[in-house]
Amino acid sequence: IVSGNIVLSGTVDTSKLGKYTLTYAVSDATGNVAAAVTREVTVDDTIAPVVALAGTATVNLETGGTYTDAGATAIDSFEGDLTAVLTVQNPVDSAKSGSYTVTYSAKDSSGNEGKATRTVIVSDTSVPVITLVGDPAITAEAGQAFTDPGATASDSADGILTGNIIIVGTVDTATLGEYSLTYDVTDSQGNKAVTIIRKVTVADTMAPVINLTGAAEQTIQAGSTYTDAGAAATDSFEGDLTAKIVLTGTVDSTKPGEYSLTYTAKDSSDNEGTANRKVIVVDTVAPVITLLGDAEVIHEGGTEYTDAGALLTDSGDPEVKLVVNNPVDTAKLDAYTITYDATDASDNKSVQVSRKVTIVDTTAPILTLTGLADISHFLGKTFVDPGHTAIDAVEGDLSAQVVVAGDSVDTNTLGVYNITYDIADSHGNKASQLTRKVTVTDAPDTTAPVITLAGDAEMTAEAGVPFADPGVSAADDRDGVVTTSITAVGS
Repeated sequence: IVSGNIVLSGTVDTSKLGKYTLTYAVSDATGNVAAAVTREVTVDDTIAPVVALAGTATVNLETGGTYTDAGATAIDSFEGDLTAVLTVQNPVDSAKSGSYTVTYSAKDSSGNEGKATRTVIVSDTSVPVITLVGDPAITAEAGQAFTDPGATASDSADGILTGNIIIVGTVDTATLGEYSLTYDVTDSQGNKAVTIIRKVTVADTMAPVINLTGAAEQTIQAGSTYTDAGAAATDSFEGDLTAKIVLTGTVDSTKPGEYSLTYTAKDSSDNEGTANRKVIVVDTVAPVITLLGDAEVIHEGGTEYTDAGALLTDSGDPEVKLVVNNPVDTAKLDAYTITYDATDASDNKSVQVSRKVTIVDTTAPILTLTGLADISHFLGKTFVDPGHTAIDAVEGDLSAQVVVAGDSVDTNTLGVYNITYDIADSHGNKASQLTRKVTVTDAPDTTAPVITLAGDAEMTAEAGVPFADPGVSAADDRDGVVTTSITAVGS
């Protein structure tokens, strides 16, 4: 056996496709060479690539969802990683329910193809979703039309289902209270959404509306009578609430200024409406002066003048003062003008009113005998006239101007003598003549003096104030004036 002496020539490179020849030669010990034998070896690729899925072979997908394929790999025993040449047939329509097969295939250079499949089951198992528009708890105004904000509904498979929403429940805005609205919807596969509930509270939150009758700002003349025009109150839920209006504030039409009137009204839910009116009291009217008495007065000089005055009225200032300018001097004969003026607190000036006072002297002086008018004088005794006084209201003491005439008393001759006294002021006013009768006699003096009180016989003296006695005078038919002989008794 010479198998161990066989000589092989040629090689097979399995990393390269092709045909390879192997030659076998051998000789025996004697050197006999055997006929050469050859083998032809063909290197070929017959194994398909192996395609391996990434992820599970079966995928469940919600209708309407997004399908993202997990992919696959392709490995060839000869060529190695063929993932890059992997082809995918993906018929998955996630919008439509059904079973879909995703096929992955890869061919090597020798045309060997490897495959793998994935089953994608698209089904609708999700319920629609209802979304409220607005808040789940809202307040509806009582007495107002209620409009439900509504809701939207969407389904992963059917899309927008808003139009299929069923709303159950009502809201009665004429009755205060809480109401519930339920929202339901079902998709084409019978999947029912979770019921959504909206709570609607019917409440009265709107205050009554107060409308003023007349202007919101009014101007009136001071002193006039203010009569408020009033207002009306209307509530959106309860209707006419005019009877519930409460008015606060006052207008003093005697005093200029700005006054505020507030009108309030509350409904049963304690909502309060208000309105305001401004009343402006103005004083544009001047005070009115009305003269009392005559506009022209003739007054006797020397006598006290008491003015008749004037009446002052003002519509806006009850405390307005009358300003009187009275220059009358009754001691001086002249024509005087007394003026009356007034300016109120609003600076309105009255029309000046005046009175003309003319001081005249038409009164004669007052002529008075001092002592007795009928005197019995003792024969042989010196006679002294007791005197006289003459007082004029205007010119004062005219005693020195008295004209004494008549008989000259002869005290040595018994008889009756008449002395006359006359006086006239500078305006020709003549006093009535006075006469003193002096009888010269030798008869005894039997007539008592006469005492005359100055002032009243009964007087009131102020406590704590020194008393000044008005005094007295005394006259005697023989002795004349004997005032200095008077003796006062009493304490």
